[in-house]
Amino acid sequence: MNPALIVTVAGPILGASGWFTQTMWLFWLGVVACVITLFFNVLASGVMKLPVLPVLFMAASAILLSPWYVGLGAGLIAWTALEFVGDIVGLCKVGRPLARTPLSVSTATRDSSLDVPMSSCLTADFVSRVKTVKSLVDEVFPKSIEDWLEGFELDRSAERELLVWECMAYTYAAFIEGRDLSLEQKKEALNVVLNCSLGRSEAAVLSQSHKHLGPTDTKEIFDRYFSTAESIYALQQHRTGG
Repeated sequence: MNPALIVTVAGPILGASGWFTQTMWLFWLGVVACVITLFFNVLASGVMKLPVLPVLFMAASAILLSPWYVGLGAGLIAWTALEFVGDIVGLCKVGRPLARTPLSVSTATRDSSLDVPMSSCLTADFVSRVKTVKSLVDEVFPKSIEDWLEGFELDRSAERELLVWECMAYTYAAFIEGRDLSLEQKKEALNVVLNCSLGRSEAAVLSQSHKHLGPTDTKEIFDRYFSTAESIYALQQHRTGG
């Protein structure tokens, strides 16, 4: 395996192990590893000029989890885990690792339908999809459309990140539709969706302590998330002709 991928996955593995075993020193060790990965992406390799999307993940987790500083760490771990999964998908798709190392790699050597080049403008369809995601989660995760678009425009894997947000947003929207829920219940629903996006098992998601949602609600969100994910990724394959 590419050494860069090993470094990337170390943080989520350590962090998740600490989270599930309630071993906080191990959790924070994973957070430190994720910070190192982010450092290389932003400063050392220049892959990401501004870490807008990681900050969005961290901010969302800080809002949804308590205490807030644990949420920050969990958000960074979640983003790093998604980056790793995306790189593995890219590796399988094009037969070589994506450019994640400090070496300068020409964009001409990369071919990933899930990436939007840094130098290109977001398409009208992409912007429309972002606006839809924003409208669905804006009540519990308020961000200006300018901040959303800036984050995607600066990210090297904008399409991949948007797919994840679409899975989360559509799952959340489908769950709250027709329900008379309080703001706290809605926040907790999005928190459950976030846990699903981390790839946690059904047992792990159901075992989490929830103050405002019952086990039946949590199970429904879990089932909805993976059903939605299958539909969205099937649609993406149709878009890209995969």
